[in-house]
Parts: sequence; structure tokens; C-alpha cells
Amino acid sequence: MNKTGLEGKYDLTLDFTSYLPPEERAMKPDFLNIVMAALQGELGLKLESQKVTVAVMVVDRVEKPSEN
Repeated sequence: MNKTGLEGKYDLTLDFTSYLPPEERAMKPDFLNIVMAALQGELGLKLESQKVTVAVMVVDRVEKPSEN
């Protein structure tokens, strides 16, 4: 859920490696924590976990209609 108040589309590049300590750069990092740190450090955006109600429509199956 976007609560930034920002409108429109943005094209951006995040440098994840600067948020990893040098000894962890060769290892498999915890991707989510790195993305969150990069978003906050580079763009000033913070991801927060919240429970919200959203409308969802599930399509279980689609069939081609038969001719009558």
C-alpha cells in the first residue's frame, strides 16, 4: 500500500552493495533487509509491515464458450 503521497511512475536504480558489510558481499545476503536499507538510504522511503484489507478477485478457471 503506497502511503508516500507521491504520484506518477519513477525509474530508479538502487546500489545494494554499499549496504552490505565487505565480509558479507561474497555470501548470500538477506535480500529483504538489504532492499529496505537501500530504499531508506537512497530514496528516504521506509517499508513498514501493516495489515490492511484489500479487494481480491480470484479466477479459478476459464473455459472457451461453446457455440449454441
